[in-house]
Amino acid sequence: MPDSVPARTVPSMPPPGPARPVVAEMRGIWISDPRNLNWPRVMEELRGAGFNTLFVNFNTGGAAFHPSVVLPNIATRDEMRLCLDAARGAGIQVHAKFIVWYMFRSPPAYQKRLAREKRLLFAPNGGVLVQGEAPWLNPMHKINREERMAAIREALLNYAVDGVQLDYIRYPDNAGRITSGRIDLNTRFVADVRAEMKRIRPHLPLSVSNFYDYGRARNEMGQDWVTWAHRGYVDFLCPMNYSRDPALVEKWLLDQQRLVKGRVPIYCGLGAYMLASPQQLSSQITVARRAKAPGFVVFAYNEQFRQQILPGIRF
Repeated sequence: MPDSVPARTVPSMPPPGPARPVVAEMRGIWISDPRNLNWPRVMEELRGAGFNTLFVNFNTGGAAFHPSVVLPNIATRDEMRLCLDAARGAGIQVHAKFIVWYMFRSPPAYQKRLAREKRLLFAPNGGVLVQGEAPWLNPMHKINREERMAAIREALLNYAVDGVQLDYIRYPDNAGRITSGRIDLNTRFVADVRAEMKRIRPHLPLSVSNFYDYGRARNEMGQDWVTWAHRGYVDFLCPMNYSRDPALVEKWLLDQQRLVKGRVPIYCGLGAYMLASPQQLSSQITVARRAKAPGFVVFAYNEQFRQQILPGIRF
């Protein structure tokens, strides 16, 4: 994989300088699959409810939602350009989210090619390891690390985003024993992304969508997000505190704040997909505010959320 990726001309790219600051209270939402959304309607609905920040999947371990020379492009439009244009008109920030090792929405032919090249994680029986709907890249494979960095670099050179977020920067929890080498490898990748961002867009914030339980995250998945926060590799964390029980959400958030010790802000991730009503989501937002979290991020914007939750939410 080459060290650089040719960039298309982007007239709207801002000159170097500080990105817009993170808002006083982040009222964010994740978008997993951005294909074929009516972006002006998305922005109108979310702004009307009071959302001010989007975390949108730009590319994954095996697929891009935008024109790419690095990864298979699975979108029929440049979803990222359409998203950003609509967001600017609505005054909504957009953080580019990169699914690092998980091959979410990757074409089957691409998965098979990487399996032949031994670039995937394999189960003890020799079969491709799958967790979720797709295989996972092997983080120890040098080409995988280079390709993921190239895809992130490509997006930063071509899209005027307000921040970067890493997701699935971990091993699946059925990947076998987590060694110090596996933990260090993920930590080095986060540090490398930080260094590359400083070179290309030095004022952009970097965040991580992290597993809620630190002990399990580190020891079962190789995701040492406390170290990332303490070393200054990330600017904020978005722990996935997904539960139907507000008391559990509060406990997890307070534990996370205690571990991070104020080094970085924690924006509480809330699992709206598990909830049956807007009132349930509102009660969890109240929990985050009571814990003095500077904001929250909801998972996720989709048709179910539009129909069942969004009409009853106003901030």
